[in-house]
Formats: sequence, structure tokens, C-alpha cells
Amino acid sequence: MPRMVRPPIAWWTRSSSSPRNWQSRRPTPKSRLSPSNSFCISAKKVSANGFKAGNLHHYWDTEFVALLETDAKSIASDLIGHISKEQQRKWQPGSPSDWAVETFEVAKADAYGQLPEPSARNTYQLTDEYVTTATDDVALQLSKAGVRLAFLLNKALRKQ
Repeated sequence: MPRMVRPPIAWWTRSSSSPRNWQSRRPTPKSRLSPSNSFCISAKKVSANGFKAGNLHHYWDTEFVALLETDAKSIASDLIGHISKEQQRKWQPGSPSDWAVETFEVAKADAYGQLPEPSARNTYQLTDEYVTTATDDVALQLSKAGVRLAFLLNKALRKQ
């Protein structure tokens, strides 16, 4: 039986010396939840047209997913119907660590990279363009996750 290797947990923050220099470090209780942490998703207070104010994490986990369809089964059916054989082949290679890095890049580019400037009260008013991009990202990431989960399950079950 192959030995399971757990990838190290990486918490990503911006270096204080350069906003473009990203570094990995282990979290401390304060750094993980500190509103001053520039990459702490829960600390970002946001609002958008048609939504209740909340934190950015909630928007990405719930609100943008809810924009796809009315329930989980409908979301899954719709996403499955739009995945091509070429996409399946393209998304399957790699390891969970590779996929985590890929997803992190989406977060840097879109979840954080597209945030508007905060207001004087340190809240973010998300634009309609941001919401559209986020919803598209959520659909793509859920599609990739489904393909990759199916790939891993099929691979694991073939070994039995």
C-alpha cells in the first residue's frame, strides 16, 4: 500500500516589504484572524448590489454558489452538462497539492486581485463585474473539483 504524504499547510500573506512578494508561513492564532492580515479572507467586510453585507469568505462559499442555480443538485447537473472531454483530460493530471496551488492563483488574481479599494470604514463594495467574475470562477472551480474527485475515486477503486 502506498504511503500517504500530507502536504504542508501553507498560509499565504503579503510580505510587508513588497505587496507583490508572496510568502508561505505557518499561522499563529493572531495572524490567522487579524484584520490587518492583508490575505485574511474572513476579515474582509464586503457588500454588493442585491446581497446582504458580510465577509468575503461567505460570499465566495455561499452567495456566488447560490447564483449558479437554486439547489445543489441543479448546480451539479448544470455544471456536469458543460464539461467537455477535453476539459476532463486537461483537469485530471496533477496532485491535490498542484490543484491547491492552482486554486491559490485564482484567489490571488480574482478574489483579492480584483477587490476595489476599501471605503473609509474599511469595507469593500463589490462591483457587478467582480460578482460576475467570482461566479464564473466558482463554477469553474466546482467543475474542476468534480472532475478531479471522480478521477481520484476511479483511480482508487481500480486498485482494489
